[in-house]
Amino acid sequence: MYILILIGLVIWICSWYFVWLKTGKEHNSIFEANTLESAFPPNRRTPALVEYLVSQGNVTNNSFTATVLYLVKEKMLQMSSEDYYENGSNEKKFRYIFRFIMKNSDKLVNIGLIELNVYNFLLQISVNGEKVTSDQIKMYMSAYQKEARDFFFSWKKNIKKKAQELQFIEKESLHLRSVFNVTNTLFVIFIVQLLKRTNFFTYFRLLEPFEFTVALVIVSYFFGKVFLRWNKQYGKEVNAWLGFKNYILNISRMKRELPQALLIWEDILIYATALGVAEKVSSNIPLSIMKEDSDDPSYGNNFPTIADRERTIFLEEHIKDLGQVFESLWKRS
Repeated sequence: MYILILIGLVIWICSWYFVWLKTGKEHNSIFEANTLESAFPPNRRTPALVEYLVSQGNVTNNSFTATVLYLVKEKMLQMSSEDYYENGSNEKKFRYIFRFIMKNSDKLVNIGLIELNVYNFLLQISVNGEKVTSDQIKMYMSAYQKEARDFFFSWKKNIKKKAQELQFIEKESLHLRSVFNVTNTLFVIFIVQLLKRTNFFTYFRLLEPFEFTVALVIVSYFFGKVFLRWNKQYGKEVNAWLGFKNYILNISRMKRELPQALLIWEDILIYATALGVAEKVSSNIPLSIMKEDSDDPSYGNNFPTIADRERTIFLEEHIKDLGQVFESLWKRS
């Protein structure tokens, strides 16, 4: 019986492997050339959709943080930092303040629904509709977890809906993944039924047939993602985004090309956050700038100055801290 089961598994795996080679593997034309590194983002796609595109369907806390920074760049919010002392403490701390610049509904229509959702969410958190601090955001996330999770769940659905409209992923590959998941579930159930006729579960007493079935189905579900493939035009865009990511992680090159990097620092920070490398980039790029002894390097009109090294360090920690708060809620949404 075991030999027959093993033969069946080998045939099953080989069959799906050949299906993947024929219809699931990425188009050769997409990655036939080496990824070209570029200091400039390939386009102005909103950061939440960039993460969804590059990861083939994932939306994490990185998208939210990047969208907040994107709103700053688009002059919907103004970002500044301030010193403050906690009650009974002499230790100076920093916090970031986001001021709402655009309040006219006619002007808000110029941004997409994904960004508008985040803008309105921050507006809801604010006390007087004028500003919201990084501390207030974190406190709200902790005190109103259900409301925060409901927002994230709804926001993720909007991102997914927009991505489906743009058809990042080939419909055929989505269908193929569904076929794989359904047939593989049936195959797993069939194999478990065969194993129940043997002494397999008697020998491995810690394993229960039902739990074993569920575990195999969950594992196989994640394997189903290998059948997804980008539409050709978006596959090439992904290649360009990976080239941009490689560039901003190349710190030695960034130092050599500092003026160019400084001009697009806003974009670098936004898309580094969306691509999950903000912590490394935000800690290294300002260091490079500081070594140049620049008088007043800045993020841009709405970004705070990075001439103060203490605030540079705090920006790095702030992004990481907020990201951790979002992530803890994201996993429950």
